[in-house]
Amino acid sequence: MKKFNENFDEYRQATLNSDEHLHFLYCNAHYLLGLSRAAEQTLHEIEKEIGCLGRDTNAKFSRFHKGAENATSRFVRTACDVLGPRGDEKNGVRAEWIAFCSHRSIKSIVTSYRNNRLNNYFEGEAALIHHKSDIVSFLKNGYLGHSNLKLESVAADAEDDRLITLVLAVALTFHNVTGPYWELLQSSIKYADVHVYIHKMTTGLRQLKEDPSDILDKNFTGIFNGKFRQDSPTTDSVYSYFQSLKAESIVILKSALQDLFKSYLQVTERQLCDFLENGKYTELGRSTDMSISHSPLTNLLGERCFGDLDFDLYKRRHSSLHHHSTINMLKRNRTGDWLSSKGTEKSAELMKKA
Repeated sequence: MKKFNENFDEYRQATLNSDEHLHFLYCNAHYLLGLSRAAEQTLHEIEKEIGCLGRDTNAKFSRFHKGAENATSRFVRTACDVLGPRGDEKNGVRAEWIAFCSHRSIKSIVTSYRNNRLNNYFEGEAALIHHKSDIVSFLKNGYLGHSNLKLESVAADAEDDRLITLVLAVALTFHNVTGPYWELLQSSIKYADVHVYIHKMTTGLRQLKEDPSDILDKNFTGIFNGKFRQDSPTTDSVYSYFQSLKAESIVILKSALQDLFKSYLQVTERQLCDFLENGKYTELGRSTDMSISHSPLTNLLGERCFGDLDFDLYKRRHSSLHHHSTINMLKRNRTGDWLSSKGTEKSAELMKKA
């Protein structure tokens, strides 16, 4: 398997350097990763202006190495690690958290920090806003018969209103930017038509960069003008929490949103420039258009780097990721049905080429 991975990586790099069609997919597949990195860098700059947040204000945690990670990212990582699936087995309290939620007749939606690896950062922030009061009650009101520094760290972060305001800013971008983009990738939209939606998204980001107030309205139609709107279990919670903010927090929120949208726009114009006005994918040649006309965007989700078909499906960590991801992608896209519709001769020809 090690040799296979090495050969596969060499072949992939060589193909990406020579095949324009795969470049088309490659820049889409790494867009969400670019957004998450931009968000982390932006939050780091914002926190430098605000000052210490969460556990960093408590000398008890002074021996914890902060490193380059911002407090907002740390909170989502550590909270998901102790409360989410496939987390920290030594310091985590997943079983107790599930029992606590069951006692309150609520369902935990805290995600695994490794699940869906490009969008989990944004989805995780929204889930923590949804469970904010539950997390504080669980960790602070004596429900647990034991504790440790990691749990106390999560509790300290969860009780800092300024930090949670920054978490809320990222959660709002999940519902209105990264979530809708993820829904676009899972839709029946064809590769050849994606530039239309990316143009809409870019226009929306430009408007939000100038004035992010629209995103604070729950009825905001989103960057795709109502299509692919992210309506998840966290939607009501995110907007309800916004309604409870104090004036000071609203100022922080609006400023953070403006900075986030500015960085998102920079990533979009840099990584998806070929899909914008006068880009090389805005008007595909007939041969290219025909060769990918049958291809839905969901092919992207079979990539290991997107990861939504990987970790949570495995009982054995050493199972072949390539095999399982491929099988799940084929099932999702109904590739077998599509291949059968081509007839025996054409199917054999396609399989031979593959």
